[in-house]
Amino acid sequence: MSITTIFIYLIYSLILFFIIEYINKKNINKTNHIIITLIYIILISALTPNIKENIFLIPILELVIRILINTYIFEKNFFKQNKEEIKIYIISIISSYLLNRIFINNTNNVIPSIEEIKVIIWLLITIYILKLIKKDLDITLKTNEKKEEIFTKEYVVVEYAKFKSKYSDNIKPKTKTLIPIIYSIMIYENYYKSNFIRKIDELLFIITKKPNKFGIMQINSDKVIDDIESINMVIKELEAINNNYKKQKITDTKLIVKDYIQNNKKYSDIINIYNNIIEFNKK
Repeated sequence: MSITTIFIYLIYSLILFFIIEYINKKNINKTNHIIITLIYIILISALTPNIKENIFLIPILELVIRILINTYIFEKNFFKQNKEEIKIYIISIISSYLLNRIFINNTNNVIPSIEEIKVIIWLLITIYILKLIKKDLDITLKTNEKKEEIFTKEYVVVEYAKFKSKYSDNIKPKTKTLIPIIYSIMIYENYYKSNFIRKIDELLFIITKKPNKFGIMQINSDKVIDDIESINMVIKELEAINNNYKKQKITDTKLIVKDYIQNNKKYSDIINIYNNIIEFNKK
C-alpha cells in the first residue's frame, strides 16, 4: 500500500468523521452509523476504484481520528466515556470488512448485477441480525446493570488531584467547606468544555464580541475572563449564598450547590463529584 493511498484513506476518514459527528449532533439513531458507513465506503469505491482493495480501513482510521481528538483536544478518555459507541464501531468495522472482501473486491463495478444483489441482501440480513443481537444485549444490560456514570470515582479523583495541584493557592474561601464544592463545579465544567475549547471561545469572542461563558468555571460574561478570575467569581457567589443560609441557621452544604446550579441534572452530577471528593479526603 502506497503512502498516497494511505493519505487518501485519511482524507476520506476525516470526511466520514464529520458525517458521523453530524449524525450524533442530530440525535439520529446511532445504529444508522453502521448503514451510513457501509454506504459511504461503497460510494468511495465507486469514485476511486483504484483504492478499493483495503477500503475497510476508512472506518478504522476514522475511529483512530476520533480517539485522538477525544484524548488530545477534548481531554477525555474515549474508551471510558463511549462504551456504547465502541460496540457500534466494532459492528461497523466488521461489516465494512465483510463488504470489502465479499462484494467490493470481487467486482469491477460497484453498481450491482443480479448476482451481486444476492450478496448485498445477505449482508443486510447479517447487519439486521447484528442489530437484533445488539438490541437484546442492550436490554439485558439495562435490566441487570445500573446506568453507568460519566463521573466515575477514578475520574473524579484524578481530576481533583490535578486541579488541586494547579489551583490550591487560588482557592481560599473564608468558609473551608466550600472548597470541595468549588472543585466539583470545576471538574464538571472542564469535562464539558476543555481548555482547548475555551481558548477557541476566546478567539471567537475577539471576532464576534458575543457574550459567552468563559474561564474554567464557565461564567457568563460580556468580556473574556481567565480561569483564575472565574474561580474568584464563583467563590464570591458561593460565599454570598452560604452567608444567606448561615443567617437562617441552615448548614446543609448541598443546598448551597442547589442554589448555585439551579439545574437538576447538573446538580445531580456535581453532587456525585462532591461526594467522591469528600470520600477521597477522608482517606
